[in-house]
Amino acid sequence: MFVATGVREETPRIPMVSDSREIVARLQAAMDRGVQAQLYVAEDEDHGSIVPTALGRALRSRIGEGFAK
Repeated sequence: MFVATGVREETPRIPMVSDSREIVARLQAAMDRGVQAQLYVAEDEDHGSIVPTALGRALRSRIGEGFAK
């Protein structure tokens, strides 16, 4: 699983980065059951801008660096 969030999504009311870190930590704890989790926290991104920023990274995390060749 690839989880991406932007630094600007973290607010006192909605702790998106903190919540994402917790979710990924829980998923990584389940890795013995075949679960793989990766977190990407993008600087200077918010809820509206994270998708295009994270898309390439998500593809590389799934396909691997061979995708860039």
